[in-house]
Amino acid sequence: MKKMKKIMALVLALTMVFTMNLNVTSAKAKKAKVKGVKVTSVTGSKKVAYVAKGKSVKLSTVVNVKPNKKANKAVKYKVSNSKVATVSKKGVVKGKKVGATKVTVISKKNSKKKKSITIKVVKNAVKKVTLNKKRTVVGIGSTEKLKAKVTAPKKGSFKAVAWKSSNKKVATVSNKGVVKGVKEGTVKITAFAADGSKKKAVCTVTVGNSISKVEIANELGSRYSDAIKVSLSSTQALDKNDFTVNVKSLKEGEFKYQIKVGRVLTVDNKNYIILLNEDVSVGDFVKVTANKLKGNKSAEVRFLTDATEIYDLFSGVVNDEVSDYVDSSAMVGYSTSTVESGSLPNGLTFDSGRNLVKGTVKSVTNNQIVMFKRTDELGRVQKVKTNFLYGDDNTLVAENKTVGANDGDKIYAHQSINEYLRVRGGSGSYKFELLDTFGGAFKLDEDEGSSATVYTSEGVKAGTYNVRVKAIDEDKPSLTAVATLTVVVSESYEVKVNVKSENDANIVFFNTKTGDRYGAYSYDWSEDGKQYTSTKYLPKGDYMVYSDKYGVINVLDSVTISGNKTLNYTINGLKKLNVKVYNKDGKLSQANLCVRVYNEEDVDDNNYTSFYIYDGTVNGTVTITDMYNGKYVLKLYNDDTDELIATSNVITVNNETTYEFRTNLAE
Repeated sequence: MKKMKKIMALVLALTMVFTMNLNVTSAKAKKAKVKGVKVTSVTGSKKVAYVAKGKSVKLSTVVNVKPNKKANKAVKYKVSNSKVATVSKKGVVKGKKVGATKVTVISKKNSKKKKSITIKVVKNAVKKVTLNKKRTVVGIGSTEKLKAKVTAPKKGSFKAVAWKSSNKKVATVSNKGVVKGVKEGTVKITAFAADGSKKKAVCTVTVGNSISKVEIANELGSRYSDAIKVSLSSTQALDKNDFTVNVKSLKEGEFKYQIKVGRVLTVDNKNYIILLNEDVSVGDFVKVTANKLKGNKSAEVRFLTDATEIYDLFSGVVNDEVSDYVDSSAMVGYSTSTVESGSLPNGLTFDSGRNLVKGTVKSVTNNQIVMFKRTDELGRVQKVKTNFLYGDDNTLVAENKTVGANDGDKIYAHQSINEYLRVRGGSGSYKFELLDTFGGAFKLDEDEGSSATVYTSEGVKAGTYNVRVKAIDEDKPSLTAVATLTVVVSESYEVKVNVKSENDANIVFFNTKTGDRYGAYSYDWSEDGKQYTSTKYLPKGDYMVYSDKYGVINVLDSVTISGNKTLNYTINGLKKLNVKVYNKDGKLSQANLCVRVYNEEDVDDNNYTSFYIYDGTVNGTVTITDMYNGKYVLKLYNDDTDELIATSNVITVNNETTYEFRTNLAE
């Protein structure tokens, strides 16, 4: 047995020796292989390096070699003309006299692998380097270009600079001075003269989350907007209290006026929609600030709408004196005007400097079109298609107009329509007949005595419709005229919304480009009693989707609508608010009462939801079962007299909550 163990040990030892020998042999077989040599100047050029006479620059050398050992990367340097420049063992080139020479870098491991670079020695060295900024802030993922100014003699100088970051993990810099933020921190970006003069300038860069872009979400052609789009350089959770919005009308002025932020929408904590409680007007300058950010906290934008073609109407009867201005919506500052096409009715003139049509109409004018062209202080152009309509005692004239053809007045399929058609002349009192109904889609409202209102209750399909309306003078039935409304309807898409919720939901689609809002109201129960459905028709675009309960918003989604779509949402975690009303005797009230629910930020008479307490039905108590977490204010009214009885303090709802009104009601 012992003999067997000795034999096994001997075999094992021999095996180990054999294996070790194999490894040694294998290691010896792996010879260093130099694939190539690269050499670059301070500026990154592979062809030429510049150095001032009497100054030194260091070449950058890279050896591509396997295995990757330090010894295998060794190089030697050789200069072709040492009278022009010398080179050290470490690749430092010193300029001796004005001229050109070559430095060759040779691999010590393989002399066949080498690379040459031209050295140009210039007469004069750089005197000074300065940067346009000593300090700046760059957002994470954002960039900023620094500009270097080099002071040197005009002739015999090399004015290029090289760039360096003290910490590439915080921020990088390109060879053109473009700084890019990587992560939060502070870094020094240095621009130094590439001629070896050692002149340099430093900018301290703070990197942090920043506002990278601000835009105004605006309906095309609208003179007002109440929504702003804000993009951050990286994600960060912010709410409405983290944003401030200031406006001013003059470029040179200060942002003294602050607009209150109403709501903030986001699905990714990077792109935000800020809904304002006031409108921004065309030409205003807007400044958005988010103080929680580490980088650029503020950004500015000017509100300028698309200057689309608009429609204007001048109307009356012969011998009317006219002194009125041509519509100039969306123009900024002073503007000049010209008549681009058409001619004014007999008796009228146009004051282009004042944009004023004036004079006395001398003859009947039936849909005479004049195209005015207006140019504002910014060079923006707007065209105003102006219709002149003037009748007399014996002549009726009726308006012809087109709607929905331009970006500023788009009408979409299934969208309701309500348009006026004016009639002038005769007695001034008319009755109307609708000549074209398109299968009952178009209807007529005759409430206005001097105009007809064409409308659709549910909208129509995409297409062009010429709807004619006959006007008949009520005093002289023989006097008639036909007005034509051309309706251009653009395509929209069917969006079916399914909402699983304990209570019905108001889903809002916010168009992030135009600022338009479309509500989808869920009224129809499904069979399981927990799902609501609603169908909307929306134009093509990008939308942020949110539900709104008593002014508190819950963002659900971000979607692109480019075709018919079905969307499914689940709303969980709704909270319950119990409201109890006691009379002066300390008993639950038996009066007819109304409880109005307001969001804390919107305590006004225009934005609330009402709940009723009727005698004999709920006995002084109402339960609201579909509240979001949030802060609310309640107002209690007498439902019979609409008298305000009491206002609650701010109520925080984050679970089932009960609020009690203690009143002086006598019953």
